[in-house]
Amino acid sequence: AGMSGTSGSNPPIAQEPLSLEGCRFSNEGTAPAVIEREDFQELQGYLKPASEYGIDAEYAWTIPGGTGKNVTITDIEYATWNLDHEDLKGTRICFAQNGSGLPFDFTDDHGSGVIGVMVSNDNGFGMKGVVHDASLLVINHANSEQNFAAAIASAIEAGVSTS
Repeated sequence: AGMSGTSGSNPPIAQEPLSLEGCRFSNEGTAPAVIEREDFQELQGYLKPASEYGIDAEYAWTIPGGTGKNVTITDIEYATWNLDHEDLKGTRICFAQNGSGLPFDFTDDHGSGVIGVMVSNDNGFGMKGVVHDASLLVINHANSEQNFAAAIASAIEAGVSTS
């Protein structure tokens, strides 16, 4: 059964992965520290079936494209990411600069949490991202040149024009 308004078949995944130009793979050239790591996937209730108040991510992983392969997730934040986190090792990450001004300096690390939920690796420790095979594009929202509303609009524009 398809979603209402569809012919019942799954739509093709049309988005191409990000170009490697201007991008990098997280933790390039670094070896993770040898420490015991906990697996927190059981605590990620949102991955569970809808009947268990989740988003059915575990089921989506069984469907071609359900892990995010050839998809780019874009996160627009105040520029508070830890892009070298060990649970992002090997993730293709691109950054689109919003304006020439410097992003505001926020230290709450909210963006790290957001991208962790979305693209953390399927590596047996830490979290497992909803779309763990996706590429990541991060864009700073705030900058010293624009007011709040204008900065949001230019960040969205930067995301749309980056591919």
